[in-house]
This record gives sequence, C-alpha cells and structure tokens, in this order.
Amino acid sequence: MSEAKSEKEATESRPAETIEMPRSTVWPLVLSVGIALLMVGIATNLVFSVVGIVLLFVGLGGWIGELRPHHGEERIPIVDVPPIEFAGPAKVEGVRRARLRLPTTIHPISAGVRGGIVGGLLMPIPAAAWSIWAGHGIWYPINLLAGLVMPDLTDLSAANLEQFHPTYLVIGIIIHVLMSLVIGLVYGVLLPTLPSNNVGIIIAGGIVLPMIWTGLCHGWMGIVNPLLADRVEWPWFVVSQVVFGLGASITVILSERVSIPPAEGDA
Repeated sequence: MSEAKSEKEATESRPAETIEMPRSTVWPLVLSVGIALLMVGIATNLVFSVVGIVLLFVGLGGWIGELRPHHGEERIPIVDVPPIEFAGPAKVEGVRRARLRLPTTIHPISAGVRGGIVGGLLMPIPAAAWSIWAGHGIWYPINLLAGLVMPDLTDLSAANLEQFHPTYLVIGIIIHVLMSLVIGLVYGVLLPTLPSNNVGIIIAGGIVLPMIWTGLCHGWMGIVNPLLADRVEWPWFVVSQVVFGLGASITVILSERVSIPPAEGDA
C-alpha cells in the first residue's frame, strides 16, 4: 500500500509536459497607433507625427524583439484528451498527400536592415537622373520629399523647388533614412518567412512590395497633399521603388543564413 502511495506522489510531483507557444503581445497595437498618429499628424499637426514616429519605432522594435528565438514564447501545459475515433482518412482521387517541411535555416532580420541601407543608397540614383534629365536639377526630388512633412513647401514655384535649401535638404535626408530603415525592417521580417527560393524573394521584394508601397503613397498623397502628388513623376517614382526593392532583396539573399534553434523540450 505504501509503495503504491509513494508512486502516486512521485507521479504528481513530476512537472507536467509543456509546449512552447507564442505569447500574447501588445506591440502590434502600439505599432498601429504609431502609424495612425503619423498619418494624422501629416494632415493636421506635426506634433502628432512626432509622437507617431516614436510609437512606431518602439512598437516595431518591441515586436521584432519578440520574434527572436525563445523571447516571445511561453510554456503551456499539455492537457491529455481522450482519443477521437475516426472512420478513416478520406481519399480523393488524383490528390497526393504532402508533408509540411519547416525550414531549418533562414535569413536573419538584420539582413533586412542592411538591405534597407543598400536600397536607400541606390534609390536616389534614378530619382536624380530623372530630375536632371527633365531639367529640374538635382535638388528638386529632395525638396519634394521634404514636402511630406512641410505642406507649405508645395506653394513654392518649380523654380524655387529646383534651388538648394539647407533646411529642406536636412529634412529630406531624415525622412529618406527613416523610411529606408523602417522598410528595411519590414523586409527583414517578411522576406525570411518566404520559401527559400531566391527568385521568389526577388519578385516579392523587388516588384510586389514596391508596387504595393507605390499604390499606398499615391493614394495617401492624393488625400493629404494633392499638390505634391501632381508634381511627382510617378513612372520614375515606381522605378526608384523597384531599385530600392531589388537592392534590399538581393542584399537579403546574399546574407548568411542562420540556423533556427529547436524549441525547448523538442526531441
């Protein structure tokens, strides 16, 4: 009797089996609020945009931090459930059964950041080439970029926008750097989730995502600052975005892949 009792106590004291699952997080909500405030501030007051940018980076940083292995997971006890009886697997003629294969190595998120830097360095080249070819000079694109946060700038004539303005240059560079890093982080999060196919990564990052981003920019500028949208040469805008996307995607492909560590307790 005592042996059975001691065996029962030992079984109850043994830690229950657990499984690693994603933990609930508030960072996507923080990121969404930051983007919303950024958009509201562009249309109303710059203060909202400043707060939005801070929340955007805090939310994005927190979310990416939880995507690292063993940082955004929690252990959940495995509950035994009675087995369910099935009559048998249904068979469909002509359909082959396949097994999901999970990747063992991926491109790190930091590769997307490096891709954003490379894309940010390449993107001004077609923009400057178009501006010079159209007779606007080299400063016209950067001055238009500064108009994203300075709506009054679009009241200037084309001749004034073609001139060098130190303030507009600084603002344009800050916007360009921030956008390149943010989009690079997005690439770093999204591209590693795609199948390990270089052609697929180039198509997704070099064509699909730039087309989506161009469509969002076109609709957003048309609402927030129609005058700015009228002065943008959209075909060349698309070319610049594609150059950015290709540079970022190729940088991700050339980055060294890292191994995915197994979850704790996995055999």
